[in-house]
Amino acid sequence: MKKLFTLILVTLLVVLVLAGCGDGNGSGIEFTEPPVANVPSGNATDTPPSDASAPVAISGEATTISAGRITSYAILSDGSLWAWGDASELVSGESTGIQTNPIWIMDDVVSVSMGRSHTVAIRTDRSLWYWGSVWAHTGGLHRVEFTPIMSMENVIAVSAGGSHTVAVQTDNNLRTWGSNWHGQLGGEESPILHDVVAVSAGCSYTMAIRSDGSLWAWGNNDSGQLGDGTTINRDAPVWIMNDVVAVSTGGSSVIAPASSYTMAIRSDGSLWAWGSNWLGRLGDGTATIMEAGFEIVENNDRHSPVKIMDNVVAVSAGDNHTMAIRSDSSLWAWGSNAFGQLGDGTTTAAVQHSPIKIMDNVVSVSAGDRHTLALRNDGSLWAWGMNNFGQLGDGTTIDRHEPVRIMDSVKLP
Repeated sequence: MKKLFTLILVTLLVVLVLAGCGDGNGSGIEFTEPPVANVPSGNATDTPPSDASAPVAISGEATTISAGRITSYAILSDGSLWAWGDASELVSGESTGIQTNPIWIMDDVVSVSMGRSHTVAIRTDRSLWYWGSVWAHTGGLHRVEFTPIMSMENVIAVSAGGSHTVAVQTDNNLRTWGSNWHGQLGGEESPILHDVVAVSAGCSYTMAIRSDGSLWAWGNNDSGQLGDGTTINRDAPVWIMNDVVAVSTGGSSVIAPASSYTMAIRSDGSLWAWGSNWLGRLGDGTATIMEAGFEIVENNDRHSPVKIMDNVVAVSAGDNHTMAIRSDSSLWAWGSNAFGQLGDGTTTAAVQHSPIKIMDNVVSVSAGDRHTLALRNDGSLWAWGMNNFGQLGDGTTIDRHEPVRIMDSVKLP
């Protein structure tokens, strides 16, 4: 009886995790295991549209900070990876409790990405490692790994999504694995795309930038988060726009359905947004308004890219808020501020529809569910927002409405 109860409990938890990224509405279950090392190249034959622009400089530097759901990661200048927050999401061998101070995870790390319930990291030898919630190929069973497992070699970029992962290898081929409820894996062929330089895995959808600056998307599209002008799901890559140097996916459906969105920076420094505009997360001065039961009474979602601001060099889309760094290293924020995640020192304006300035000298930023991490040019890491699981790393579980210094000597991107 005890074993039966445990099985039912685990199943319920899995369903909740999937529901958090919209995966519970698919027509069927399809899972694939993470690839093993030395995966052979496939025969994808995708081509960009004829008006694709000339190659542009892509912002594909390593991600040295990552704010997840209720967990945070940072890579120090010596290559060591540190984490704090919900112990069940850390490589600590623990399944309960909180970690309010940073703890060491592993060495020789150059990039890290925190998904909905799993984490992936690239080491200096380009090997890819993962831990957390893992979908097994055999019958779609679920397991949790507390010890890092090597997945594949020759990886230069990776992104952890809701329940899937996307990785780019040194041959610039893109490979995907995990849940495929809404076609977020992009098809059965491997690799999915050639000539890929940057990726972002969202909740049940994926965005990828190719070497020519063209942006491609596939997967769930219920809020127009793919940016193709429709709300039709895509199970294979579709072209979205050209001259893109950075992309970030955000949102989930933990609280409200159909609430994913995307941010992209073009080569001229202009920032563009599309998808769900609930809580003003797009930053275009409007917001989609929902009443009790999440009935939409005013729909300001965008199914195609809209311009937000200029002179942007980095952007991070969180669950309900967005952070952007401008060319003068100033940090700007908009969207939900219910827990102080914008960092303006208040929660008075629970929703901010347009960008507001937060701080200066910022070189990297990561927006989590309801908290934010920012790295300044002196290597200091700052955090603010919700702190119920110690995800800020300041040794407490007290929410912070303005930036607090967490640690020094964090690796610059």
